[in-house]
Amino acid sequence: KQANKILTVNAREGDDVVPGQALVTLDPSVVDAQVLDQQSVVSGARSRLAQSSVAQGSTTTGIETTISQRQADVQSARAEHEQAVQTKNARLAADQEGIVDAEAKVSQAQSGENAAQAKLNSAIASLANARVVSDRQKKLYDQGYVSLQDLQSAQTQVTLQENLVESARPDLEAARSGVNSAK
Repeated sequence: KQANKILTVNAREGDDVVPGQALVTLDPSVVDAQVLDQQSVVSGARSRLAQSSVAQGSTTTGIETTISQRQADVQSARAEHEQAVQTKNARLAADQEGIVDAEAKVSQAQSGENAAQAKLNSAIASLANARVVSDRQKKLYDQGYVSLQDLQSAQTQVTLQENLVESARPDLEAARSGVNSAK
């Protein structure tokens, strides 16, 4: 883990992204500063080495050791930077997989909403048809052309279709809620 500042956000919520696309750019200055700091230490050690070789030849070995240690520190900082980059790339890949999964869930929820809307539309159309048939049966009954049973059957169909419409509305609301939840 590495705390760092985000320089740019290359994708926003809802944007189409592709595998391998960088979603954010991190500020490399923290690691660069560590590298520069270690290089400064190495330069300082070399400077001290030069001064001590003039003053005293016996301290040369100690300074060379310090230089070697600082060079190792620089390489270690570079390795940490590379590890941070690899970790970031792995997280990006995992995030992209999560985005694909989320998009699939949204698509599935929208399909459910479309099916619920179609069911409601069908129930409304059937209700309208049942009302037309019931009105026609009422007129024919009033004129004595159909039985009371035929009229009541048509009225029962209207009630049945009204119930189907009313039961389809909560299904549509639940499907819409599912879409919002998936988003």
